[in-house]
Order: sequence, then structure tokens, then C-alpha cells
Amino acid sequence: MNFIYSRKTHNLKDRVVERGMEILPGALSWFIILFMLVLSLARPLAAAILIIAFELYWILRLFYMNIFLVLSYLRLSVEKNTDWMERINGISDLEKYSKSLENKPRPHSLKEKISWFAHRKEIRTLINSGAATPDFNDIYQLIIIPIAKEGPDIVEPAIASLMNSNFPKKRMIVILSIEETAPEESKKGIFFLKEKYSGNFFHLKAMIHPAGLPEEAKVKGANATYAAKRALELLDKHKIPCENVIVSCFDADTVVNPEYFSCLTYYFIITPNRLKSSFQPIPVYHNNIWQAPA
Repeated sequence: MNFIYSRKTHNLKDRVVERGMEILPGALSWFIILFMLVLSLARPLAAAILIIAFELYWILRLFYMNIFLVLSYLRLSVEKNTDWMERINGISDLEKYSKSLENKPRPHSLKEKISWFAHRKEIRTLINSGAATPDFNDIYQLIIIPIAKEGPDIVEPAIASLMNSNFPKKRMIVILSIEETAPEESKKGIFFLKEKYSGNFFHLKAMIHPAGLPEEAKVKGANATYAAKRALELLDKHKIPCENVIVSCFDADTVVNPEYFSCLTYYFIITPNRLKSSFQPIPVYHNNIWQAPA
């Protein structure tokens, strides 16, 4: 059953409640600002205490966020040289692979030890869960790239990074979905890229996301959703089960590491409840650092 979310499907009471909830965050922000202004005139000491407590809260939040930022960077550094394809191939015979890990000599460097320890823990968790693991050869990658008005000079590096991936390209489906309202030059450039790279993947499709579709907002998510529906038709045509397809939705300028899809596939396979999970990569914003305005 298709569920279409729109105010037009709601009655008057539901629309009033929804609009009230939309207004609430902004109204609450203005209330706090004006309340503190009035309180600072009426009760300066109380206002000072509240402001100091608020600042302390944000200092703690800052420490909290930076701790996990550092941990993410360290994990990225630890797994930088990991051979994900080797791990995937090992999981195909889980019991044998688990025993080989136990008997394998411990690595010498600290980074390798951390990676080895984390990997052993992941394998034990998978075995204890009793969950079946999908065959790597049945797994496909669906990459959706919604494009607003970006030209081929921005999108091509993203496609080139897919070409450099060590995941089998013949099991990668790439959807380039450009807005109908984009400049004609951008549209022509995207379809040129489709012709240039189409033979390298299982399927590379360039398409136009029509403007003004009923019950659809003018947001990036609408473009991605439209592309996903077209991709589903392709999967049905080739009889590819949806449970064997990992979906990634990228920005037009996203350049992925060659190991990205292998790493993603590994974590998909070892996650017991994989069909109800999402996987968040660690984004590093230095792709176009020398071209971006200060």
C-alpha cells in the first residue's frame, strides 16, 4: 500500500495541530529570548544564574561532541589499511573463519591490535546471534545521486570514485536523477556522463525528475524518492530481491573512498538485524577544500 503524506489528506483539526507543531520550535526560541530579556531587567541575579547554567550545558555538549569526533577519527585511522574484501570472503565460512582468527598470531602495532580485537568481537556477536549471512555474490549496491543544477564538472568526480571502488562494478546500479528545472546545459552534461560510463556498471541510468508532481514537496528527498521508485522497477525487471540491495543516497559532489562499498557490505553482512538497520559513514569534508570560498 502506498502512503502519501500531505496536508490535503488531513482534516481541518489535524492541519491545525500540524501547523501548531511546526510553529512551536520557532515560537519557543523567541519566547526564551524575550523571557531572558525581561528577566534580566526584573531579576538580574536569576537571569545571570540561568545564563551561566546554559553556557555550562553547552560547554559539556561541546566536550561530548568532540570526544566522539576524536573517537571517530581514531577508528578511521585504525581501519585505514583494512582489507575488507578479505574479511568478506572469510565470512562465507563463518565457523572456520572464526577459528582461524582465534589461532592467528596477534598483530604487533597498536592500530592493528585494535582492529583485530574489534573484528573478533563482531564475528563472535554474529555467531552468537544465529543469524544467517547473505552470500556476497548476491549483494548489489544501489547508488542514488539527486542533482539539483550541478553540471558534469561536479558530478563526474563522484562517478569516477565509483569506478575506483574495489567492489565489483557489475553489481553496482547508479541512478543520476536531475531536476527538470535544472539548466539545459546541466541536463545535457549528465546524459553525456551516462553515455560515457554506462558500460562500466550493472546499470547506469540518467533521468529527469519531473517538476510539480502531485503531493510532492520541492525538496531533495522528493528527487531521491522518485529515483528509488524507478530503481525498484529495474530491480523487479532483473528479478533482484530488495533484501540483497544496499541503497546509498549521495550528494552530487560525493567522492567515496575505494574501500567504502566493501566496508559497507562487510557491516551489512555481519549485522544480524541488517534489514532494519541503516549505516552512517564518517564524512570528511575536504573534497573541494581548495575550490570552495573561504
